[in-house]
Amino acid sequence: MNMDLTGIDKKIASAYNYGTKSELKELRNQLVSYKMELDKFMSKYLTMFERKMSYDELDTPIWNLYHKKYDEYTKVTKSLNTAEYYINKK
Repeated sequence: MNMDLTGIDKKIASAYNYGTKSELKELRNQLVSYKMELDKFMSKYLTMFERKMSYDELDTPIWNLYHKKYDEYTKVTKSLNTAEYYINKK
């Protein structure tokens, strides 16, 4: 369930500047697929651990994984929006 997000924005910009619209759409499709996987993970994770997630103790392994995946989700959403923008602009 991992996607290498390192340099994804550069790949999107490069596809816009030097590639074709189909390359941008392929990157977008990969991001959409990965975002759906993250949605599914977060939904299951919260269902399993919501009772163990205390706001008094935010530095627990449960919270740390939640924050890691949330940051990943935010990056995917940002990159997806960038890809959509460039697709519509091209």
